Amino acid sequence: REDIPEAVAISSDIVAALGWMCEPSLSHWYVDNVWADLGRGAGCLRHLRAVKVEHAWKGDQTSRESSESLTADREAYYAWRRSQRMQQDIGTVISLRESRVLQPA
Repeated sequence: REDIPEAVAISSDIVAALGWMCEPSLSHWYVDNVWADLGRGAGCLRHLRAVKVEHAWKGDQTSRESSESLTADREAYYAWRRSQRMQQDIGTVISLRESRVLQPA
């Protein structure tokens, strides 16, 4: 997909700076939307088109349990977007990227 990164590679320094890899208010859904928002906002989202992720919805217990959190996760995602946290998190990633560029090799 081009709209969200379903298989993400994220540097550990970004995770350390944010204090999370998956936005903590989410339990399953919209995590990749957050990654897309952060990557686009910070100018560091790259798509590796050679990687293909196929979802296999088997109707198993994990699928059933995760589907129960869809509404709550949707609400949490849009609350994160409306709040200043989204811009703060993007700012954290931008600051980190800028500091890394300025470091001598």
